[in-house]
Amino acid sequence: MRPSLDRLPGIRPTRSDRAAILRIVKTLAVAAVGGALFKELHIPLAWMLGALLFTGVGGRLIGPLDVPRTMRDTVVPVLGVLLGSGFTPEVLGHLGRWPAGLAAVLVYVVVSAIFGVLYFRLVVKFDPLTAFFSAIPGGLSDLTLLGASLGADLGRLALIHSMRIIVVVTTIPFGVRFLTGTSAVGPASATAHGPFTAWDLVALVLCAALGTFLGRKAGLPATPVLGPLLVSAAAHLAGLTAVVPPPWLVILAQIVLGGYIGSRLSGMAGATVRAALLHGLVWGVVLVVLAFAAALVTSRASAIAFPSMLLGIAPGGLPEMAVITLALNVDIAFVTVCHLTRIVAVYLITPFGVRLGGWTIPARRKG
Repeated sequence: MRPSLDRLPGIRPTRSDRAAILRIVKTLAVAAVGGALFKELHIPLAWMLGALLFTGVGGRLIGPLDVPRTMRDTVVPVLGVLLGSGFTPEVLGHLGRWPAGLAAVLVYVVVSAIFGVLYFRLVVKFDPLTAFFSAIPGGLSDLTLLGASLGADLGRLALIHSMRIIVVVTTIPFGVRFLTGTSAVGPASATAHGPFTAWDLVALVLCAALGTFLGRKAGLPATPVLGPLLVSAAAHLAGLTAVVPPPWLVILAQIVLGGYIGSRLSGMAGATVRAALLHGLVWGVVLVVLAFAAALVTSRASAIAFPSMLLGIAPGGLPEMAVITLALNVDIAFVTVCHLTRIVAVYLITPFGVRLGGWTIPARRKG
């Protein structure tokens, strides 16, 4: 019987324990190589997508790969803290400046979710939970974990949202350039947050630990992400800290999470993988078309420039859209507020949608 990877090896590891440890090390090595290669190729969300793809393919070529769920749950709070760090007092102060743009983001989330559920239920024939979470235009890591925690199909979610983000991030800059003549001004540089103080380190660790603990007590779905996100947002809004997790730690979290998801894709049938990627491509194109239409209508009905509205409403990842925004010299404050609004809307709509649909966790995926 295959040894469980969700338990810590004993003080004196057995042969099965050593095999499990070696499998973890091999998986993380494959994931890191994939992430580094994607980074060199300037592919969006490089570390996570590269890790996911390489472990997904590697599991079929070099034998079983695995990352234990306990390891995943240990590192993913970093991503929650990172998302929560975007809710600063400065950003919050902008909320009242762009009512038309923020309203457009909310309408876009709801409309795209409705169209997506219809597509994935009626055309793709997914079960209700997987269809719902495939349709929601949220982040790859947090939305995949949230959907899987409620019983949606982890593998299909990962493939569909990976393809969706690739389509959005690779087409939007060309669309802005074609319609407006705006071109990239050069690679964006990361915002400097200054050196870490001892208090900053303590504050971020507390956000992760306290958020996970309170999230479990409250029964939140995807607790390792959502709990730290909420506590981190509160800490940053209160001015208790103004820093974000260090880049190396964020990269490590993406490698582990990408390896965790990718290693579980290797057990999927090839036809299932190809179908999920195809439908992810189709849905990504639909989302881009809807984003262009919504941005055009909103920009003509308000004083918001079309490039800003398009980048604010496009359902890519917040870090990737921020890089594109800086490269195109577009209003970064507006785009950041729009994407934070989308994140909040997704987390508000998700439990409401699941409850409204009356969907339950499929027995085959409980736990």
